[in-house]
Amino acid sequence: IAASNQQTSATSPQQEIDLDSFVEYNEIKTGTEGKDIAMYSTGGTIIWEEYMAELNLLGHDSSHKFFIEGRNGYNTTAHMTIIQYAYDSGIFAGILFLALNIFSGFKSIAYYLKSKDDEYAIVPFIITISFGITSAVSSVISPFIHVLTLYYYFFQAPLFKK
Repeated sequence: IAASNQQTSATSPQQEIDLDSFVEYNEIKTGTEGKDIAMYSTGGTIIWEEYMAELNLLGHDSSHKFFIEGRNGYNTTAHMTIIQYAYDSGIFAGILFLALNIFSGFKSIAYYLKSKDDEYAIVPFIITISFGITSAVSSVISPFIHVLTLYYYFFQAPLFKK
């Protein structure tokens, strides 16, 4: 077999990128005209509404399966930890979990202000804020699936000591 000295191009003429088309596509994709909040939250608000419509006082047992059709198949979680807790364990559990997170946020700020000499005093605040942001857009319930959840629960201990 003879070796060829010809170089091949990575893109064929049909695959060449037209810069004007690329810019126009991105303007349409990122523009706000004709879009609602669900498009910006990648369908999250629709999932939240569906789950919130199913909330009750005592929650749902594990045999109750809830599927919402989404862009990439079916969503099986609420995509927000507080709503997921309220769905699984009831409205009161969701409210208590929300209260715990708010209280933890305040306690992490107080802990930092009280312990400024400790170079790691900011870590509980960073973990608490990170968990809050992540749990607002995802269901981060199990500490063994999401390492941030494990850190969050570990960092609660110094916040609540006397």
